[in-house]
Amino acid sequence: VSLKTYDVVGLEALVRLRDETGNIIYPGQFIDSVESLGLTKLLLNRVLEQVCKDHSSHLHLLGDLTLSVNVSALDLDRLNFPDELQKTIESSTLSPSNLVVEITESHAIEQLKTGLDILARLRLKGFHLSIDDFGTGYTNFSMLKNLPVNKIKIDKAFISELENSESNRKLCQAIISMAKALKLAVTAEGVETLAQLEFLKNHGSQNAQGY
Repeated sequence: VSLKTYDVVGLEALVRLRDETGNIIYPGQFIDSVESLGLTKLLLNRVLEQVCKDHSSHLHLLGDLTLSVNVSALDLDRLNFPDELQKTIESSTLSPSNLVVEITESHAIEQLKTGLDILARLRLKGFHLSIDDFGTGYTNFSMLKNLPVNKIKIDKAFISELENSESNRKLCQAIISMAKALKLAVTAEGVETLAQLEFLKNHGSQNAQGY
């Protein structure tokens, strides 16, 4: 949601599984297994297939929204990944400018050397790049300025305690200021109260995402 207009400006594709009894299984319970079994490409293709299908059938009616998809660091090792991603969306109504590739902060650092070329290729093709869960890893100002990203998402762990933690408020202010200096858009994750929303709006976060 835009904190300037309060319009919905983007959606994120989230993966949930169900066990044999119908209970929901969250990513924290299965992503490690998916990665260790070498199934990240299969999962990503399934997500992209659904995103493209949904956008072509009805999401395009909502206007010029961005759709965010989480990408495993393991896929940043495949040099043909940018071409594969472009080919996947060509048959849909989705364009590169509508798709945000989200990379977890710690993974972005792990793959900095091998994945930098792939990230640059994605940007050249018109895709948006975002560092997800920012603040929980080891990215510093110097590292961030060398990553070809145009967005960061402040981790919800910082947002949930905004009203009770002075240190969290200062950290959020610092992250937003750093992003502004680097001309990066900021989305705060896990915004659930009016007080959180007003603080973030007053300190320059462009967007907020609920939990």
